[in-house]
Amino acid sequence: MAQLERLRYFVVAAEERNLSRAAKRLYIAQPSLSQQIKRLEGELGVELFKRTRKGLDVTGAGQLLLSRLRPVLLELDDLLAAVHEAGSPAGHLTIGFTPAAGGPLMQRVLRAFAADFPGVTVELKPHDFTDTSAGLRSGLVDVAFVRRPITGAGLRFMDIITEPRVLAVAADDRFADRDVITINEAFDEPWVTMPVDDPAWRDFWLATEYRDRPAEPGPTAATPDASFLSVAAGRGILLTRRSIAARYESEGVRLIDVADVGPSIGAVAWRATHETRLVRAFVTAARRIAMANHGDAAISAPGNPTPASGPPAT
Repeated sequence: MAQLERLRYFVVAAEERNLSRAAKRLYIAQPSLSQQIKRLEGELGVELFKRTRKGLDVTGAGQLLLSRLRPVLLELDDLLAAVHEAGSPAGHLTIGFTPAAGGPLMQRVLRAFAADFPGVTVELKPHDFTDTSAGLRSGLVDVAFVRRPITGAGLRFMDIITEPRVLAVAADDRFADRDVITINEAFDEPWVTMPVDDPAWRDFWLATEYRDRPAEPGPTAATPDASFLSVAAGRGILLTRRSIAARYESEGVRLIDVADVGPSIGAVAWRATHETRLVRAFVTAARRIAMANHGDAAISAPGNPTPASGPPAT
């Protein structure tokens, strides 16, 4: 699956002829995209691009790969969708999710879809923070509740909930008596980190865009329980969401509002090449719940990001 994703990255880079634009379209950091392209060139033993001051020139080998690869990827996606539906004649939808990704709306969306399609079998697949796409990138699920930003070629998103980010600290931490903090005040503390290979997601939760120096490394934790246990033990602090952290407040964790960082956006996500009848129906149900909750729901895709303001916080 890793090589298949690199092939999809290549197609976008070849279409854009510019690594920066391609990276934005893919929701991936530019150095990471460059590394993936170089790895693909190494695997194939050919040069696919010539790097120039203006961007990328596709080589002869790259042009050949691009012309043959596009129809192959389309056919593969159609085949996978057909096999999936053929194996589930009564209707089957596999839904991935990362911890509390949909916040309080997740259960309501699931109930709404079940009411619309009572005969469809729904399979829920939980994922920890090692897979920020909740199984979408590897094709293990049809649709997923995720937290943006995440990296992945050809993913589409519909934002359903916006929540402020808060800082979790130990109950005896030096900041514990504060109601509000600015993010730069916390940069000298060790930060709990997640074992993810998604640079966009990792940087978002380390508040990298606000930093003038690297984050102080703290413990690594792949699950909420491990993360907040590390916080309660005084081993590090954590930028998080109140909807996922509230249950830990009575367990030695204190939550502090952060005055100057943007919010976290929860979304329903799916692969643009796997928009089956049931996927579209699920997205429709999610949109209905989101609009009933705050009067707005926005679809975004590579090259068409949702405005930063998003729906009102809930």
